[in-house]
Amino acid sequence: MPTERDDVLVPGFDLPPRPAHLADAEVAAWSAPIVLPTYRPTEPDRYPAYLDRRVYQGSSGRVFPLPFHDRISESPIDQSWTGLHLENAYVRLLVLPELGGRIQLAVDKRTGYPLFYANPVIKPALVGLAGPWLAGGVEFNWPQHHRPATYLPMAWEIDESDGTVWCSDHDPFARMKGMHGVRLTASSTVIATAPADTGMP
Repeated sequence: MPTERDDVLVPGFDLPPRPAHLADAEVAAWSAPIVLPTYRPTEPDRYPAYLDRRVYQGSSGRVFPLPFHDRISESPIDQSWTGLHLENAYVRLLVLPELGGRIQLAVDKRTGYPLFYANPVIKPALVGLAGPWLAGGVEFNWPQHHRPATYLPMAWEIDESDGTVWCSDHDPFARMKGMHGVRLTASSTVIATAPADTGMP
């Protein structure tokens, strides 16, 4: 059996506690803001970037109609992000729907050790199709690597009945809908992810 801990301490992350109505839930899923130091992309050029024949991980490099960011601020600000939190007896997760629905933090509650690189600062590198991209955590990519919406907000919903958070967006080029769910189950260390049309284990 795991060692129960009421708090999960990860350097750089001030994680909110469970809401009172989920205190006894085997799997809890809820939303609460989280403040992280953030280096924001500077304003893009007002004129659209028609980038073609830009070799970019198998794509043409075209980004229109998305704005193309080519600079990141040199100084951070404390920015509040929407946080989707999942927790069972073993694992605590933080999903950021405003940043492509990525899993920013996954920590083993028994040891306090992050399962993936836990980047406590939002500082994009300019390697995404439209510019900003983040290192760390788990990034969801479709229809290509570092997808256009990797640094864009997604619609989200929490299904408290089965401990799943859902994130959904439309590819800005083909308008193809993409959706992924992240779930924890009771008495398991497994982090389950799946697209909406395949269901979850």
